[in-house]
Amino acid sequence: MKKITLLLSNDNSIELVINNKRERSSIAVEGREYVADNLFDALLLLRERLESNNVKILCTGSRYDVYPSRMSIQMSNGRKAYQLTLGKQAEENDVVDIFTPASVEQIGTVADQRAFYKRWIESLR
Repeated sequence: MKKITLLLSNDNSIELVINNKRERSSIAVEGREYVADNLFDALLLLRERLESNNVKILCTGSRYDVYPSRMSIQMSNGRKAYQLTLGKQAEENDVVDIFTPASVEQIGTVADQRAFYKRWIESLR
C-alpha cells in the first residue's frame, strides 16, 4: 500500500491509499474503497463520485487528454497512461504517471476524458 496526497479543485486535499495488485486494484479514501481491475479504472470510480459534488482531483489521471492503452494497463496495472495529442500516435515519451499533480486548467470530467479519447481515436484514421 502507498499513500498519496493530492489537491482538489475546491482547494482541499485528499489522501489516497493505493493498493495495486494484479488481480485487484483499489483506492481508499476516508474509509471508502474504490475497487477495479486496474488503478486507472479505480481512479475513474473515485472521480465520478467526487464530480457529483462538483469536485475534481488535480492529478494527471484526471486530465481530459490522458488515457491508458491496453498495453499500459498490462505493464503498469493502470498506473501509467498516455498524454494524447489529436492526430498523433501515442509514443513512449507520452507516458505519464496518473498520480502526478496537474493544474485545474488541465482537468476534465470523466465524460470529457472519454469524449477526447474517442476524438483522438478518430483523428488517427
